[in-house]
Amino acid sequence: MESRPMNEVCPTPYLSPRALFDRLRLDRFVGRAWLAARLDTFLQQHDRGYVVLEAATGLGKTAFLGHLVEERGYLHLFVEQACGLDNLADGLRSLAVQIIRMWKLHTWLADDVVPGAAVRPDFLSRLLSVAAHRRDQVRPGTPIVLVIDGLEEAGVFPGQNVLGLPRLLPRGVYIVASQRPGPVELAVEVPRQQVTFASGDPHNLNDMRRYLEQAMQRPALCEALRTSDYTEEYVIRSLLATCGGVWSFLVHVLDEVERGYAPLDPDALPNTICSYYAQYWRRQQRRNQEQWSPLLLPLLATLCAVQEGVSAEMLGTLAGVGGPGDIPPMCCGRWSKGAGGPF
Repeated sequence: MESRPMNEVCPTPYLSPRALFDRLRLDRFVGRAWLAARLDTFLQQHDRGYVVLEAATGLGKTAFLGHLVEERGYLHLFVEQACGLDNLADGLRSLAVQIIRMWKLHTWLADDVVPGAAVRPDFLSRLLSVAAHRRDQVRPGTPIVLVIDGLEEAGVFPGQNVLGLPRLLPRGVYIVASQRPGPVELAVEVPRQQVTFASGDPHNLNDMRRYLEQAMQRPALCEALRTSDYTEEYVIRSLLATCGGVWSFLVHVLDEVERGYAPLDPDALPNTICSYYAQYWRRQQRRNQEQWSPLLLPLLATLCAVQEGVSAEMLGTLAGVGGPGDIPPMCCGRWSKGAGGPF
């Protein structure tokens, strides 16, 4: 399912996750068979319901759900794509158009436009019921699965569930969601399974080891290993110990080595991701002493305050340091939720 160009009026406002998937490098996805098995068991044992994956930031929830979407073609919403305070309406419209397209419910469109009622909390429930009825006619037994990533970031209708998610689901309809630890408004009257794991979970650490074993075969890392003083097993064990099951930390470390920004030296790594970032910026300060105070520090502070993707022009304007041509390359990379920094 492809999204329309950003500059085109979009009567069917599907939020394509393609840029997000590219950023997550799903082509390098490894593991999580144990999570998929938990999900499949639930789908087999229940005729409808919710599966909620709960884990802290940086443990791979979004990557796993993205992998499910790519592999299985599930309907989906990655809440971080929705636009700021409008994420409730944007998200519901995107879900609605996917359901309508997949089950050919075109009578629910008015001149190919998703009706304004799509942002009402009862619309998704009614649409799912119609889709399930249609499914029973044309593809009986086919589960309708909605994947929703980032419940804690989504809007809430007063007195309703987050994102207006229904308390009841039709037979054969499932919602697979993720959230960070913490309260989220989600009261349901159907089977619900909470799958919680932490960074030190043995399954998580085993997946990370498998990822590292494959990563060490990539050309840049293979060459870095060859020219280092370490064996592959030592590097893997050291990175596992240092990153402590936090995938975002591990991916940034490997990416920095692959880009040639740092040697493959596990003994020199700090033991927390905050220390890792501090180490990186101290290096940048030393390398760019003349630009640091007048240019780089204002840009960095602005990025921290904005907390979302912005153009180089907007970044320069907000920081008060000039136009796009004044923004150094290090501030124009993947600086958004999930990307984790300049690497």
